[in-house]
Amino acid sequence: MFRATEIHLYKLYIEREQAFHFLTKVGQMENVNLVNCSTIAFHEHDYYRQLKRCDDIYNKIGEIQSLLHLYNKQIHYCPNYAEFIQYIKITEDQAIKIEQELTHKVQFILNQQANLQQIIEQRNKYEEEIAVIQYCKDFIFKFSGIQLGYIVGCMNTNDSLKFNRIVFRITKENGIVKFKNLNNKRTIFTLVFAIGKHENLKNKLLKICEAFNVSIYQLPEETKVEDKIIQLQNELLSKQQNKKLISNQIFSLIFKLKNFQNWMRYIILVIVHIYVNQKSFQI
Repeated sequence: MFRATEIHLYKLYIEREQAFHFLTKVGQMENVNLVNCSTIAFHEHDYYRQLKRCDDIYNKIGEIQSLLHLYNKQIHYCPNYAEFIQYIKITEDQAIKIEQELTHKVQFILNQQANLQQIIEQRNKYEEEIAVIQYCKDFIFKFSGIQLGYIVGCMNTNDSLKFNRIVFRITKENGIVKFKNLNNKRTIFTLVFAIGKHENLKNKLLKICEAFNVSIYQLPEETKVEDKIIQLQNELLSKQQNKKLISNQIFSLIFKLKNFQNWMRYIILVIVHIYVNQKSFQI
């Protein structure tokens, strides 16, 4: 193998009292590679648990950074780790407590994010259903005395043209679809079709709707439309209040997490320090 500079291999035996200071100096040199000379599998080493714990902490730090970036929070890094470590004294029990507290906070935020996403989906569903009822009710109830079937709901805007063509072929000109854009991504549709001699037509149309993954809503009776809209609006207001509450909780915890990154890196050093003061290293 071609190398830019000459490399020498050394095998050192280090006393327990000097191991931590030696490894610290070697790490600061940035031109030394440590090689594990032992024939024992890595996962069988007695220090494997400590190293795995350090790796888990780094993963938690990565989760914190992802959360901070997600919520556009600025990350403040420690300018001088040597000074940071020098003036802060911490025991193993305190390190474990900080680590557990951080794990709890991160997991709580992830759970709250899942709850927030669920609330947003329910809110969007209520908004869609209100819009569908308000848009479709006049057109549907206008044909209340005629033998016509209907399906109303909301679908992805990009699928509307293809959906319209398939419905036209399946109904053999016995059905019509009206569209109205709800937003850039969603479109309200009103599908009206003839019933009677076309007994299985509705089932076929429902299968088409299922294939396009549309959201189908049931219109209430004409005399109960306003009551239904008021009910949905109240539920929508409740979801919006829950969304605001959970969002505030997440932002509050995210703000506190900014101060935990340096602590977690310090915990890694504590774990290594505790270990090297218990064992001798063979390098």
